[in-house]
Amino acid sequence: MRSATDSPGVSVVEGDADAKAEDVQNKVKKSIDDDNDAESYLKIIKSSLTNLIQNVGGSWSSAAKFPWKDMPSRLAACGVILTNWPEGVPLPGTEQGTSRKSKGISALTLDQRKTLAAALKDQHNPPKFQQANPTGMC
Repeated sequence: MRSATDSPGVSVVEGDADAKAEDVQNKVKKSIDDDNDAESYLKIIKSSLTNLIQNVGGSWSSAAKFPWKDMPSRLAACGVILTNWPEGVPLPGTEQGTSRKSKGISALTLDQRKTLAAALKDQHNPPKFQQANPTGMC
């Protein structure tokens, strides 16, 4: 804790220092919670989209690397279209931000992840994959 002698013209009241320390702790906790929430939302999104592609007879070639960036070309090759995508969430495969190296699905903000996860759980009008070309092969 600083005293009035540490910096000229600055005085710190002990209660203020405790409040500031508590505020910092709360911000750190919220940041950790947000990081955990962000990862939870990604798991929900990946799982839901994987289930949706399986419902139309498709699959992703690798469970380790989710095909966010090349999803449009994979869907097109299978004759599958994506419908009911939520507003405010970038479509798979679109560039986000200014980074030359895209992070794929990880580039979605926490709010975008929440929106997409909620849409995928919507029982009335969720995003879905539909077979546009019955002869398409995944």
